[in-house]
Amino acid sequence: MAEIFTLYPGKEEFCLLALHGDEWPAREVCLRARQALRCGAVVFNGKKRLVIFSSTPENGSPERIFEFDPNRIWTHQLAKDISYGLYLDFRSKVFWPIREFFEKFKAVISLHNNGKPKFSVRSFIDGDLKEFARAYVLANPQGERDFFIVTKEEDFKNLSSGGFSVVWQNPGVPKDGSLSAWFANKKRFISIETRTRPLNSADPRETEKIQLQMLAAALRSIKPRRRT
Repeated sequence: MAEIFTLYPGKEEFCLLALHGDEWPAREVCLRARQALRCGAVVFNGKKRLVIFSSTPENGSPERIFEFDPNRIWTHQLAKDISYGLYLDFRSKVFWPIREFFEKFKAVISLHNNGKPKFSVRSFIDGDLKEFARAYVLANPQGERDFFIVTKEEDFKNLSSGGFSVVWQNPGVPKDGSLSAWFANKKRFISIETRTRPLNSADPRETEKIQLQMLAAALRSIKPRRRT
C-alpha cells in the first residue's frame, strides 16, 4: 500500500497540516511554506478528498479496505463504522503516528480550501454550525469564505484585530471527528479556510496568494515579534 500521508520533521514549535488531496492550493502552500520555514508538517498524499486504507490480516483473510475523510477520523465514532480488527490496524498505522507527531508541537496550523459555497463565517453565525462558535468576527462580508477557525482567545483577538474574519470555536463543540473539535481543549489550533476561487477572479493562483497572507497572519499570532 502506498503511503497515504507524510510526516515532515521540523525545528519550529508549530507544524502545518494539509488534509485533503483535492484541495491542491492548500497543499501546495503547505509544502512551500514547510520548505521555506523548515517547520514540521503532516500532508495527506493523493489527489482525492477521501483516502483509501487497506489492511491484510496475518491469518490470511481477505484484504480489508475502507475510505475515510482525514478530517473525520479524530473520534472513536469510527469504531462503530468498520470492523474492530480494521479499526485497530487503522489506529496503529494512521491515527497514532499522526497524534504522536502532533505532540511534538505547541501549535498546529491547518490549511483548507472550502469548495462548498454555503460554508463560510455565516455558517457559524446563523447557519447549522452556530453551536460551534463561542464568538466570531465578520470583517468583510464580500470575503466571508476566507476566514480562520481558532481554539484560543489570543489568536481570535490577534487575527480579528488584523482585519480578518475569525471564528473562536466553542470548547464544548460536538465531537464530529474533525481536528478542530478534537483539539478544542488540547492544543493551540488555527484552521485557515479559503474559498477555492475568489469571486470575480480569473487568476488560478489568487487562492494561494490569499492563503499565504492568512498563513503569515497566523504565524504572527503564534510567534509575535519580541520588542527590542
